[in-house]
Amino acid sequence: MIRPDSEDCRPALLAMEISFTTPPFGLLLFVMQGVAPPGTRFGEICVAALPFMGCALLLTVLIVAFPGLAVWLPWLGG
Repeated sequence: MIRPDSEDCRPALLAMEISFTTPPFGLLLFVMQGVAPPGTRFGEICVAALPFMGCALLLTVLIVAFPGLAVWLPWLGG
């Protein structure tokens, strides 16, 4: 079990975000289809989500490799 105050929860939350966006169970894809203009195909929505999934995957890898990145900005605020 991951405690909410541990540094392990940050990559886990990003992994959950990615899993909600990937087919075949992509819950967020169905939400995006609901707010998309009429006539937008599901395939178009999946392709449009790819850059966002790539960024989230890259961020997950960076936070796992360098955990200090996740706390760097709040550390600047004091």
